[in-house]
Amino acid sequence: MKILFIVNELLYTCGVSNHVYNLLYGIKEHKNIEIIILCGGGNAIDKYRKLGYKVIVEKEIRHEGRSVLKYIIGLMKLYKIIKKHQIDIVHSHHHYAANMADKTARFCGIKTVMTNHALLPDIGRLSHFAANYVIVLNNYIFDQIKAKKIINPKNIRMIRNGIFETTEVKKIFHKKLNILVASRLVSGKGIELYINAVIRLPQSIQNKANFLLAGTGEKENFLLSEINKYKAPIRFLGNIDDLRNKLNEIDIFIIPSLSEALPMTLIEASFATCLVIISRLPWLDEIFEENVDGLVFENGNVESLRERLEDCINNFERILPEAKHFHDRALNLFSLKTMVLKTIQVYKECLTK
Repeated sequence: MKILFIVNELLYTCGVSNHVYNLLYGIKEHKNIEIIILCGGGNAIDKYRKLGYKVIVEKEIRHEGRSVLKYIIGLMKLYKIIKKHQIDIVHSHHHYAANMADKTARFCGIKTVMTNHALLPDIGRLSHFAANYVIVLNNYIFDQIKAKKIINPKNIRMIRNGIFETTEVKKIFHKKLNILVASRLVSGKGIELYINAVIRLPQSIQNKANFLLAGTGEKENFLLSEINKYKAPIRFLGNIDDLRNKLNEIDIFIIPSLSEALPMTLIEASFATCLVIISRLPWLDEIFEENVDGLVFENGNVESLRERLEDCINNFERILPEAKHFHDRALNLFSLKTMVLKTIQVYKECLTK
């Protein structure tokens, strides 16, 4: 079968891109599946080409800078790509691209799949679930979509993220702790919370850790100006080409997001045995037990994050076993093989129903 993956952008520090990379990495073993990637650009395109996949870049696919004209041009280009490469299924990873795929696929007589990576506010003209089958990453989102009655529950599939296991590296924890937030630098990721929480730490606590921030995005300049404005002791690393390797140097990983479906960085941090501090997200209890797998702070609450940070830094050795507990749990929860097989089953349903 021939499948067209559509991704808004292919980026290094991006949960959606990393989800796609792991899925493609696992699918490679299935020789009866041929995949072509269509994206709107990004700094990590070569990474996907090195996996052996053809990557087509069309800027009209990008959600940013969208317009009616670009949408129409995108539809025409997508139609040509589907016909030229004799695509059987289109699998989108952004609602904007999914709407293009849904309309084009009807003309071509093929089916579509989309992976929902986050619940979005009910705004805009385009459907957030425009596909024959919708894949969600946790049960909370499954229930939310089911309640909206926009798509038949029979066409929703819950498939958790999975990542490939690397050769195990012996973790070395540092006397002066390395603390990292790595994310796309966009609204909703809670980066300002991290900056403000670090600023509020007593100087004696700040001196015990290296505070790091990595990523790229539309809020990069603003966030850097905030760091400079408040003289926050945070070192900006910019884009990290190999986050999983970098995580082997990290002691504490923070996810301050206000809203997420299931961040890939959480899984990557768990596989690297980092101690995790994460915001209280609606689905978190499905996979993460507070004070057993790591620490949780109240969503959007700077003081709550500051308290957890201070506790972690002062009592790191006492809390550290929680990192190992979550590492062991994650190995079972986030199986790449399971994600790949369940996704392929969705493709088979597209072809037979």
